[in-house]
Amino acid sequence: MGIKMKKQGSAKKAAQEAAPSDKAQKSSSYSLDFSAPASSSLIKVEDFVEYLKDNMKVNKLKKNLGDKVKIETKGSLVTVNATNVKCTKRACRYYARRYLKKVDLRDRYVIVAKNPTSYEVCPFKASSND
Repeated sequence: MGIKMKKQGSAKKAAQEAAPSDKAQKSSSYSLDFSAPASSSLIKVEDFVEYLKDNMKVNKLKKNLGDKVKIETKGSLVTVNATNVKCTKRACRYYARRYLKKVDLRDRYVIVAKNPTSYEVCPFKASSND
């Protein structure tokens, strides 16, 4: 008697109007700082960039970066720029950890977040509690 039903169509229309258009480009940029292992000559940054190009997946396919993902280097800093592709900061960390494991340096270095868009590869410091 006193209960009114809401129209479902109006909520659906509001959601469609609030959705961004397909032409809007979503971009993300993340950086990885390899200054510690590069300074001790254990890692060549160019090798890590090649590893990313070979193993990073875009749309569930390896070697499918194309124009959507750009990888740039400035000294020991590697920057991954993704446009219109889901690329997360966690994925960049995942590939960096896999690369360190591949070159047998995973137990010597740890990947630490510097700020919301970058990581730094630091030497692992074990505390001794004798």
